[in-house]
Amino acid sequence: MVLYLLQLEATLVNCTNLQLKNGFDHPSHHYHFELVCERRSCRRKVKANVAYDTWVPFPLNEDDDSDSFEEYNSDSSFDEDEYEAEKLERKELINILRKNIPNVHFSHSCECGNIMWVIMKLGYGSPLKVPKQDDETPDIDPGISYEPGLTTTMVAFDVAGAEPINYQMGGGWQVDMVGGSVSRTFQGVDLSDVNVNLQDGEEVKLERPVLIMSPKASFLLFEN
Repeated sequence: MVLYLLQLEATLVNCTNLQLKNGFDHPSHHYHFELVCERRSCRRKVKANVAYDTWVPFPLNEDDDSDSFEEYNSDSSFDEDEYEAEKLERKELINILRKNIPNVHFSHSCECGNIMWVIMKLGYGSPLKVPKQDDETPDIDPGISYEPGLTTTMVAFDVAGAEPINYQMGGGWQVDMVGGSVSRTFQGVDLSDVNVNLQDGEEVKLERPVLIMSPKASFLLFEN
């Protein structure tokens, strides 16, 4: 099975266990991203909103709303026989999918006639953690925990007919402070900015700076 893994990367300063509230596998959390139609003559984009506890039926519309041959062949790279063959192959595939996959987490019928769908897979994600260091590993600063370029998997998606891109980081994150005299978990963290300073909005000055730097997400093609 080929899946798309949603990867999280960030540099953590004096914090660890960066994850969405209630964890990446929480069934009611919504993942927002875009899908790009896989047909090379199309490449239209559509916004996807996927949650594990939200299922939708596989598209059942039998009408063929695909582009005409002239629209499909806008780049003059196909002949009409190739167009009709792909159209027939697509219909046969859709009929097979409808019999075996009655429900999915997201589906969309593209204007070109292609059908995109997504099934979310749980059990692949884990918080973004600072790795344990042995006693011989020197710190940059004894009072600072700085871990650049950490990466973890958030969740996996089985995607057909499209390629996922542009996951929206947004809010709803949580992270634990490292060090200091009092343990602390920051809730409702927003990762929309390039750098997130968790001192902002705090009435009392923190014992040490707590930063999430350069958070970003990407999709990695993975063959299970």
